Amino acid sequence: MRDSVNGNLAQLRQIAVIGSETMAIRTDSDIVQARHLVRRWSNQIQLSLIDQTKLVTASSELARNAMIYGIRDGFTTGSGLGLGLGGAKRLVDEFYIDSKVGEGTRVTVYKWKQ
Repeated sequence: MRDSVNGNLAQLRQIAVIGSETMAIRTDSDIVQARHLVRRWSNQIQLSLIDQTKLVTASSELARNAMIYGIRDGFTTGSGLGLGLGGAKRLVDEFYIDSKVGEGTRVTVYKWKQ
């Protein structure tokens, strides 16, 4: 039974993923580009406006955190929310970080359609 459930989840995950792209985040315009890309994808799969906003906000927080702080949680300059990774994680349904020295960091998030 468990194998069947895991197989179904893997199949659902494959269907639900609409886009994947590797981007270097070096400037504010890269963050804006990431936001637009995620907004387009979330609109394509017809997420609710609330879920689109959550997903776009999470992606923006992750991109900004990566650019400025190198994916560190809990750091604030006093001018931001200081939510970073924890805040982004709470806005999505699944959240994974894979970081390899010399290769970079891949952040994967999933927002399930309700």
